[in-house]
Amino acid sequence: MILSMFGLCFWVPFVAAISVQLKRIEGSHTPLTYAQLGLGATLPVAFFPPLYYFLSASFRPERSPESIQMLNDMGWLPFTGIIYAIFVQNLVIGIAVLRDKRAEPIFPRWYGYFNIWCALLYCPASLDVFAKTGPIAWNGLLTWWLSLVAFFLWLVVTIVVILKAITSQQKEHASRRTADFDLERAGASPSLIISAETVALKDQVQVLAAELAELRESLSSRYP
Repeated sequence: MILSMFGLCFWVPFVAAISVQLKRIEGSHTPLTYAQLGLGATLPVAFFPPLYYFLSASFRPERSPESIQMLNDMGWLPFTGIIYAIFVQNLVIGIAVLRDKRAEPIFPRWYGYFNIWCALLYCPASLDVFAKTGPIAWNGLLTWWLSLVAFFLWLVVTIVVILKAITSQQKEHASRRTADFDLERAGASPSLIISAETVALKDQVQVLAAELAELRESLSSRYP
């Protein structure tokens, strides 16, 4: 349990890495980025109490079986059933990925749908307080095993796509530095260097323009 709590602390840097890549999608206005960061940061806080309940149950084995069972229930029920923050977190990531209008998106489009499906697969875990045995018990097929497999797959897939996104970001920065260096070596004037940097920003402007057009269409259809 102690190792688990140490491991939970590394979840926050992982969530921060996701937020950095989502910020590349959203640009200067980043509500989904901050929402994902806040929701992800709540996960360790939510899981610390159940882990301490498990430790408390084993701290005094001479307690009555009823007391130990109560601590065990207080640990397992939230440990299995607290899926609300990560449910919304996956939805936020999925929406952000699907909103990426770049010709070469930061994340593949299928990853957005993958997040939404994983969020839906977590939902049965919230039913663990309604049954002591069966598929929706705390150790049942739908509440424990389905959520565990969905989360494990999400974690592996997210690590892979995040590493690819970081690699593409590094290549993008390196190409920009190389282009600026080549212009300086060629004796380009400051105005030419600025114009080259302006061209690099056009993609971001086009993405923002597409988002504004989409927002305008949704508002016009809602408020004719």
